[in-house]
Amino acid sequence: MPIFPSIDRTASKAALVGLLIGLLSLIVTTSYVSVVFSGPLEPHRPLGLSMALFGAVVYALTATYASSVRGVWWGNQSAPVVMTSVGVSSLVAGMAGASDATLFATVVLFIMTATVLSGLV
Repeated sequence: MPIFPSIDRTASKAALVGLLIGLLSLIVTTSYVSVVFSGPLEPHRPLGLSMALFGAVVYALTATYASSVRGVWWGNQSAPVVMTSVGVSSLVAGMAGASDATLFATVVLFIMTATVLSGLV
């Protein structure tokens, strides 16, 4: 006999799976931000994390509602993060005398440009 007979079992399973996938996406996104925003960019990690979490939510909602495939988890990928972090580290090394604000703005613009260009390919 179920504890809460009025709750649909399918809905409760879907809610549990959604909660677990959201938690996993939060952990993965946080680790990716830690890779990209390290070294001189570490003071800007909280802002980078909020931008990445917003992007992950937009990505998940768009993939969920715009896709014709049901039951597939859409999440961030590690390969673009590695390539982006290599680009960011060489960009930071080339801008050794720049201020923190200039460095952060350039890195964000680099990440945005790389994201758009990889989406076009």
